[in-house]
Amino acid sequence: MAGAPPAARRCRLRPVEWPKAWTCGPPEQPFTLADAHVAMQLHREHDCDRKHAAFDALVAAGRIHPDSARRHRLWGKPW
Repeated sequence: MAGAPPAARRCRLRPVEWPKAWTCGPPEQPFTLADAHVAMQLHREHDCDRKHAAFDALVAAGRIHPDSARRHRLWGKPW
């Protein structure tokens, strides 16, 4: 990348591996942080078990924080 333009040298995009089969069910094993981010992006329009598991993984890792100002329950769980 030495001969690449400055913008290309700064870019750190990684290819996203798309799932082999689409599922909204819970994951078979706990998500890694990278997998949780991808799951949240792919399931952003869904209210499904896979999105809930990804959200929980990101909360546990401190990557996102539930909005404490909201008084309602998020996905049936009190926060």
